[in-house]
Parts: sequence; C-alpha cells; structure tokens
Amino acid sequence: MQNKNSFLGKGWAFPPEFSHNDNPTRMFNYEEDIRQSLIILLSTRTGERIHRPDYGTELYRYQFEQLDLTMETMIKSAIEKAVLLYEPRVSLDRIEINKASIQDGILIIELYYTIRMNNVQQELTYPIYFDSNR
Repeated sequence: MQNKNSFLGKGWAFPPEFSHNDNPTRMFNYEEDIRQSLIILLSTRTGERIHRPDYGTELYRYQFEQLDLTMETMIKSAIEKAVLLYEPRVSLDRIEINKASIQDGILIIELYYTIRMNNVQQELTYPIYFDSNR
C-alpha cells in the first residue's frame, strides 16, 4: 500500500550518505524532504552554487550588524524571498526571530509554514551561529 503522503516526494539526504546495505543511498521522504530542503536553502550562501547563483540566502551578511528591528526585517525578507523562489511546496505563515541566545552567539530563526499539497502546518527551528568556533 502506498503512503498517503507519497505525492510530496522524496530526495537525497544532505550531505549524501551511502552504504553497502540493501538501500545504498539515504533518502528523506515527504515532510522530512521538505524540511531538509529548507535547511539547505537557509544554509547556502547566495552565489555558492555555480549553476544557480541566486539560490540561497545572505543570512551570513548580518553576522556583524546590530540586531535591531530594521535588521530583523531584512533577515525575514531574505528568508521570505528565498522560500518563495526555491521552495514552492510550502507557503510561509510567519517567521520569528528569537534573540534569547544572542549573547552566546546564536540567533534562532523559527519558520512556520504550511505544506501546500496536504495543508499540513510545520515548524522549523534554524540556528545561526555567529561564533566561529561552532
């Protein structure tokens, strides 16, 4: 019997993982594939991919900026643009920026999104580490 979410697709794990077992390539299915895709999108710097130079975000640019309302708006805008262009399977409901750990060099971005095909709401917590030792 086919999984009810199989229409959401599946994709390779990132980074790719290989083994000599029956399933040599690790794959992610359904909602986890979308979640991994969002993590890759947020982790990729704009210009990093040769054939898609506009893929990714420029979140690293804000590393040394004062985190005020303007900067929060710019971060949210960069994420919204990237998700709109490169993850059509979801619609963003909201983005929250949690500054509770900023003194420790961590900015937490929380994405709340809805998977368009099945109308399931999901949440992704994405940390940005400003400490170069991580």
